[in-house]
Amino acid sequence: MTHLLKTLLFLLSLGVIDFYINIFPLKAITVSQNIIVQNSENEKYTEAEKLYEQLFSLYQQGKYKEAIPIAEKIIVLAKELVGEKHPDTAEAINNLGTLYREIGEYKKAEDYYQQALSIYREVVGNKHPGTASSLNTLAGLYYYQGKYQEAEKIYQEVLAIQREVLGDKDIDTATTLNNLALLYQNQGNYEGAQPLYEEALQVYFLVLGENHPDTATAMNNLGLLYQYQGDYQKAQNFYERALTVRKQVSGQKSPDVAQTLNNMALLAENKGDYPRAEALYKEAIAIYREVLGNNHPDTATSLNNLGLLYYYQGNYIAAEPLFKETLAIRQQILGAKHPDVALSLNNLALLYHSQGNHQKAESLYQDAIAIQKEVLGENHPNTATSLNNLGELYRIQGNYESAQPLYQESLSIRLKVLGEKHPDTAQSLNNLALLYYSLGDYQTAEELYQQALKIHQEVLGEKHPFTATSFNNLGELYRIQGKYETAAPFYQQSLTIRKEILGENHPDVAQSFNNLALLYYNQGNYQSAEPLYKQAITIQQKVFGENHPDNATYLNNLAMVYWATDKLDSTLDYLTQGANVEEFNLAEFLNSSGDELRKQAYINTLYGTTNWTVSLHLNYAPENQKATDLALTTMLRRKGRVLDAMSNIVSTLRQNSNPETEKIFNTLAEKRSQLASLTLQGVGKMSPTLYSELIASLEQNIRQLETDLSNNSAEFRTLNEEITLSTIAQQIPENTVLVEYIVYYPFEPKTETWGKPRYGVYVLDHNGKSQGIDLGETEIIDQLVGHFRGNLAYGDISDLDNLKKYAQQLYKLIFEPLLPLLNNKKTLLVSPDSQLNLIPFAALQDNQGKYLVEDYSISYLTSGRDLLRLKAKFQSQSQAIIVANPIYDLKINDDTNFMAMSRGANLRGGDLDALQWCCDALSGTKAEAEAIIPLLSQPLVYTEKDAHTTNITRIKAPKILHLATHGFFLPDIKNSPPPTLSDTQNNLEANIITSENPLLRSGLALTGFNPQGNQMSGALTALDASSLYLWGTKLVVLSACQTGVGDVKNGDGVYGLRRAFVLAGAESQLMSLWDVYDEGTKDLMIKYYQKLTQGEGRSEALRNVQLEMLKSEKYYHPVFWAAFIPSGDWRTIE
Repeated sequence: MTHLLKTLLFLLSLGVIDFYINIFPLKAITVSQNIIVQNSENEKYTEAEKLYEQLFSLYQQGKYKEAIPIAEKIIVLAKELVGEKHPDTAEAINNLGTLYREIGEYKKAEDYYQQALSIYREVVGNKHPGTASSLNTLAGLYYYQGKYQEAEKIYQEVLAIQREVLGDKDIDTATTLNNLALLYQNQGNYEGAQPLYEEALQVYFLVLGENHPDTATAMNNLGLLYQYQGDYQKAQNFYERALTVRKQVSGQKSPDVAQTLNNMALLAENKGDYPRAEALYKEAIAIYREVLGNNHPDTATSLNNLGLLYYYQGNYIAAEPLFKETLAIRQQILGAKHPDVALSLNNLALLYHSQGNHQKAESLYQDAIAIQKEVLGENHPNTATSLNNLGELYRIQGNYESAQPLYQESLSIRLKVLGEKHPDTAQSLNNLALLYYSLGDYQTAEELYQQALKIHQEVLGEKHPFTATSFNNLGELYRIQGKYETAAPFYQQSLTIRKEILGENHPDVAQSFNNLALLYYNQGNYQSAEPLYKQAITIQQKVFGENHPDNATYLNNLAMVYWATDKLDSTLDYLTQGANVEEFNLAEFLNSSGDELRKQAYINTLYGTTNWTVSLHLNYAPENQKATDLALTTMLRRKGRVLDAMSNIVSTLRQNSNPETEKIFNTLAEKRSQLASLTLQGVGKMSPTLYSELIASLEQNIRQLETDLSNNSAEFRTLNEEITLSTIAQQIPENTVLVEYIVYYPFEPKTETWGKPRYGVYVLDHNGKSQGIDLGETEIIDQLVGHFRGNLAYGDISDLDNLKKYAQQLYKLIFEPLLPLLNNKKTLLVSPDSQLNLIPFAALQDNQGKYLVEDYSISYLTSGRDLLRLKAKFQSQSQAIIVANPIYDLKINDDTNFMAMSRGANLRGGDLDALQWCCDALSGTKAEAEAIIPLLSQPLVYTEKDAHTTNITRIKAPKILHLATHGFFLPDIKNSPPPTLSDTQNNLEANIITSENPLLRSGLALTGFNPQGNQMSGALTALDASSLYLWGTKLVVLSACQTGVGDVKNGDGVYGLRRAFVLAGAESQLMSLWDVYDEGTKDLMIKYYQKLTQGEGRSEALRNVQLEMLKSEKYYHPVFWAAFIPSGDWRTIE
């Protein structure tokens, strides 16, 4: 569950942004005319001239590896023509070093640079322009390696030589000024960089004039500095001047023009003007492709930047191919172990990270780190970034033990290389603080947050968004500890900064209003909290409209104020508004593609409000009809939705559609995914106006696509049905009621405390009338459930009195209290919750000793919401299919792995409380299959070696699917109750559940299930079952033990096969709750199918069989007749 009254923390930017900048030169490939001019008639001089032309051409094309042998030949010629100790030879060696630098082989590059420098020192001395130029190149190498201290020392030395020898107004002096400025800029020392850039620009103006390429580059670089400093207008002015010059000098389609367009795109991106940024990036890419070709490093850089733009917009589908193309170009041109390749791996990992594909992200981050450590060394800023990102991946997974050392290493590198006063250092401190916050180590978190705040204040100033975030984070830290007086000024300062620099109507301002209001709420100062929440709501709705998740948070928070002040009408009004917004986003997130864990995390953020609505009704307003309706509506919308999020239902429908419908499915999935990503990540660098427009445009596109898809797909129309009491009530027959059980935690708004979990039950009739009552604490009821179920499944058959005792006690607690709500209705659609999923209600006994099966017809639902699925009817696409008597020991070629456990008795399944088990043959299922074949119309039968997973996954909507085999269930970690406010987290990542997908923890054992050595196949998991196409399947019979159990979790119904087959489209299921002997199962199944073929309803047929068995001498005990329960559509098959 997320933070009940949500505050938001911000993680500073994670990725490495690959932007374009000119470094004057470092030293680029130069053609030494001295060699050529000396004797142009000499063949070797002619050869040298041609080689230089080749070298320069290959360098310009980015074909560095192809250029290396050319550079080596030039060195040989230079030594022959002018000797080893000559500046031209040194320059040729220097060029070879530059080529190795470009492909990331820095050790070789340094060796060649040192050789060249040694020649210069020996031949022309230390204070010579050639020596200074060679030193400049070496310093540039150290800059690339992140060795900023070594680089700065050399640049200072070079600058001193050039000022003394060449003077202040020389081009080479200006080049060094530029390079030193760039170094300071990357260290975050903007004050040190600016005067150097300005001095360099003055020199270029003076010596070369305004309309010169180098002058344009100097303007470009100064523009980038202003962009870093947040002075976007000055940055824009310099970029435009540089662009004008470059177009005049180099033409409209030169790489220099593309470079400036790229930087202008980055500026537009930083300003939040994404449409302009996209257009500029595309223009730059078009120039690079035309002039330099598709496979050039500069083309790759612009592709990468466009990919990042799409990433920030949440358009991951558009970003991924650009990141992949960038990676492919860099690997091809620069080699597998180049820093730019590592950067691409990092960015692609960041994409998968955001999509929730954590396994892919982890692998790519690790690859990037390995390259960076090998090529750049242990202490490089890029290495620090990748370490930070991998740490963040582990943190949101809750793997704090793995995250901590990565955060620490990242921080250590940044402190060493960038120093204490750098924004990236502050980022590491902030992220590490958040980790300790998550661990509950508030003292350490406070120290780190304080350090981050100090850096932001000194480097970025008081009036900067990051500074405001630091104030906010500290305020939240103090608030969560109950240090309200300490927290207040931090929240206030964050609010003041945001209002001044972002404007009154910015979502961050709304967040600050919310957080400050939450503080007042915690203090019991409801009068002060109310207007602040209202301001937050006003801003949020003005900027983003009504359907943003944060709007739901603010609405619910305001409802808590009214609840605490006993204003019931206002409480219900705002809780209803909040619930509607949450349902809108829940539907969008669940139907989007990707990240199941993040979907599950979002559902968990709703856990608190679900409990609030039920608690408000049952404990505070039991007679209020609006409160009743809200509580039941919320339950119907959310019960079982976690499992819905983790199934592949939309994918299954898409795969079974015609090409036109599949295209609409794909487009809708893309748009929903982008909307979900945008909504979760927030406004980011975009302007609120643009963000709002983008959200509105996506929502409009989605509505239209949903309309188109509803017209084309009846299945989608069924899934997209609006969940209201009215729509569900329309599916309830006149003589029937829906009985919806729930486990909830009582909430007290004034003390902000939760009570012990309790059961509640709601009843809905065909007129839409809802009623609900509290049943008592779960602890007492669950104990009785355990005794009752234990006696049914494992008790002494001869001791019926003991079973009856528990059956009557349980009846009094969970059924007798709702009799007044049933209004004498005898057909019940029961949706249990938690442990009540494990018992057959038919076997409960009233005070007169009658079983419920004798007076009531009971069908089960995993949620009353399932009734909406029964509204539409689908045609079966094949005859009945029977699967029976698998050969569990048969070895087949399948990659499905499962643990094994030894069993003895010839029972179907059993208690899977050991780590390893295996299945014994079920000979009785063969006889069962043979007995029911005549009752069905030419069924397709898979037995023995044919009863394997491949055949099952290929089926398509058979009329009846009968599966006679073992079922398995592995217990999962039990859910925790809602935390108190002081224990809550404030970001979505805190709610990501790291336990295994419950759909992988139950299923059916088929041929090849038992392990042979380390290999094992034949498990049809519930996740596999949810992906079957059963739209048109009237009945799934699971003639196996415990298939109805699944993974029980409070609030989400049954996670096992019972829910999986609902998601697959099956109208109804018949399944067991405990071990059943083969003979009893066969007799029950034969009679059941006979009654079905005679036209009896699916639930009526089972009830009639049960009544017959109850009256028989052989099967009178409930262990035989009560094991099977009907779920889903209760009506006749035809």
